[in-house]
Amino acid sequence: MRYDLRHLHVAEQGTTNLNEDRNFQNWSGSLGLLYAFDEHWKMRFNTGSAWRSPLVNELFSSGVHHGSASYEEGNPNLQPERGFNNSLTLEGTHHDQWSLALTAYYNLIQDFIYLQPRGEAQLTIRGAFPAFDYRQADARLMGIDWTAECKLYKNLRFESKATLLNGWNRELEDHLIFMPPLRFEQGLKLGFNEKKHPDHPSFVRISVLTVMQQRLAPASDYAAPPPGFTRVDAEFFHTLEWGKQRLELGISVFNLFNIEYREYLNRFRYFSAEMGRNLGIRLKLPFNFS
Repeated sequence: MRYDLRHLHVAEQGTTNLNEDRNFQNWSGSLGLLYAFDEHWKMRFNTGSAWRSPLVNELFSSGVHHGSASYEEGNPNLQPERGFNNSLTLEGTHHDQWSLALTAYYNLIQDFIYLQPRGEAQLTIRGAFPAFDYRQADARLMGIDWTAECKLYKNLRFESKATLLNGWNRELEDHLIFMPPLRFEQGLKLGFNEKKHPDHPSFVRISVLTVMQQRLAPASDYAAPPPGFTRVDAEFFHTLEWGKQRLELGISVFNLFNIEYREYLNRFRYFSAEMGRNLGIRLKLPFNFS
């Protein structure tokens, strides 16, 4: 990957130009193994190595990031990340009755790029903002992902997801900042009109998302991780037809009970809560020109 920085201006420093080229080259590779126990159960193992070059903002930021309401300072000495990734997945399925997948992963990342809080807010002409510096260190990421679905009765299905992640800074011997906390999502989905529109079946879904408080966070953050929360969302999807023309209607209600909560991964949590109840309507009119 190559960055041409000859025409990049540093906003906080007037019209300063960076007259340099940066070239990043490396290799990636992966190996996968699949073992089928029988027609219902199989196991996958994947191992590999990949890399990522530092982004322009990670190298040269110097000012307020309005998308996150924070002051960021880049580090021009950042080196590419190199990850060594391993995962083991158990998959099971039984026709349309149930299916599940459980994945455990263990990743070692050299020169992991992250944001480090300064400890004091940065005062600018726009006000005071939480300030972060881009740094890198060797890190370990390990966790478990779970997805499952089962048929309860006719067209009524139960859906389940869960994610557990632990990030560790191996150089500071401390937890990594901005790692997602433990999350569970359970839902019920009632399908209908499946025979008439097998590719676009209509359904009603109610889902319950539970996010635990992030207790594996470094103490250097500006504010302690917010409490956990449980949020309910609802969704309706239906396909209408006029002759050969199809119209897809989608209605979704985010945060159905209008609870007040803050997401740990959202840096706006330093200032305000998340969005309340939100109603969305989507219309899709596919055209067939054949």
